[in-house]
Amino acid sequence: MMKTHGEDTHLLLKRVSADDGDAFRFFYNLYYKDVFRYAYYFLGNRESCREVVSNIFFSIWKSRSSLTKVDNLESYLFIVSRNESLRFRQQQYLEEAVSLDELTFSLEHAAPDSPENDLLYNEMNSTLSDIIQNLPDRCRMVFILSRLEGLEYSQIAQRMNLSESTVRVQMKIAIDKIMVALRKYYPHLTLAAFFDFISFF
Repeated sequence: MMKTHGEDTHLLLKRVSADDGDAFRFFYNLYYKDVFRYAYYFLGNRESCREVVSNIFFSIWKSRSSLTKVDNLESYLFIVSRNESLRFRQQQYLEEAVSLDELTFSLEHAAPDSPENDLLYNEMNSTLSDIIQNLPDRCRMVFILSRLEGLEYSQIAQRMNLSESTVRVQMKIAIDKIMVALRKYYPHLTLAAFFDFISFF
């Protein structure tokens, strides 16, 4: 079965959002393999995936009224699949929450050009970028110069006209604030996992 593109995809989503059961069955058959593949990426078990995929499409049907707002269907399906897969794992007591340790591991071992890898990286990248942008000005600049541009503390001190001790204090404040903010999204985040991810950032 050929995938729809552009206006055809928008029309299909519009029909599903308008309670068209036939359109939803077509949508289900069209994207079942993609959704199964996304779920398998997180679960690694075909039997579990079958149950989760049913939950995913049920979730999509329940929220069908919002489908017309979807700009990137591939990203939408991946995110819904991820959320339902992780919810399933929580229910099975396999883990209590998503951890950045796991996401970093996935990023390291996923196929370099896979859409899953890109989406995972983009999600983490976006979350961290937002947190960094909300840091106090001095903390933000010190963190960017140190972790993202690779400058030594002495170089940062010279560039910002600060003492090295002040740079160290500001760096500690920045890391503490970032860790507190990230743990709202990734409760099991460790400092080691955080610095692992920074190497990809």
